[in-house]
Amino acid sequence: TVALGAAVARRREPGQRLLGDRRATLAPRELAWQTLVRIPIGTAAFEELAFRGVLFALLQHGGGQRVALAGSSAAFGLWHVGPALATLRPNDVRADHGFPVAGAVAMTAAGGAALAGLRTVSGHVLAGWLAHWATNAVGLAIAARWQSNRQADQGS
Repeated sequence: TVALGAAVARRREPGQRLLGDRRATLAPRELAWQTLVRIPIGTAAFEELAFRGVLFALLQHGGGQRVALAGSSAAFGLWHVGPALATLRPNDVRADHGFPVAGAVAMTAAGGAALAGLRTVSGHVLAGWLAHWATNAVGLAIAARWQSNRQADQGS
């Protein structure tokens, strides 16, 4: 899904700005560190345990499956307000920040719902952790490749 989104985004100017995330300008060694250590442990494992493990279980115990799905997904989306704001400045997004941040919250909440669905079907957070890791790592790898190609085009 991430790769398909990137292929479509390459053809549209707003998508090119998204792929053009300057934070993805990484040396191969740093990209390997990010995709093989930081993302799976520091991001995906932590967030899966927090949102689809602890929070989901607490909400499910107090209000049932639907409350757990909605509550953990909404919390996951809101958790990404800070990272969304942090993305805007280095990428020269000067327009009203409300729309991009709201979009990021909505997309991560939807992603959180999908990951909660994986947790529900599998009965544990492992499947969600693997999907979360893969999504983030592939997204970063695509953005890093885009930056690398962009720098090569500008250098020639």
